[in-house]
Amino acid sequence: SSDLRTRTVGLWVKGGGRRTASLHVGTMEHLEYWLDLRGEGAGPLFPSLRKGGYIGEQPMSDHQYWKMLHQRSEEAGVDPVISPHDLRRWYVSSLLDGGVDIFQVMRSVGHRRVDTTFRYDRRSQNRLRDVVDGLNLPGLIDLEPEED
Repeated sequence: SSDLRTRTVGLWVKGGGRRTASLHVGTMEHLEYWLDLRGEGAGPLFPSLRKGGYIGEQPMSDHQYWKMLHQRSEEAGVDPVISPHDLRRWYVSSLLDGGVDIFQVMRSVGHRRVDTTFRYDRRSQNRLRDVVDGLNLPGLIDLEPEED
């Protein structure tokens, strides 16, 4: 289920549960375009695609999604070719890099434990060094006694 007014979509998650995810404005534009092509009736948001460009009635399989992502990566000249989990890692790292609280990121991706979210963090060691360099810590000059 989705609500285009509030930019939310209902998702099935591992274990058979459901959660609601918020969508970016740009994503909504693409989703609205897709729904015009697919039709706004009942059925999976991303149905299987059949030869000849026909839209099926069953949900797109994991294999079909991976194959499509692989093909689009090659077309875009992305090397190495990305996987669906690379997209999740990019999303988590981008939110964390943007200063979003780890617990909000955790909720955004539907993780139950914060250590799971940490495993998706792919920010570089250079980024960590920049954060440390931004701390306001005293140097030696700050500790020298003032002369009269």
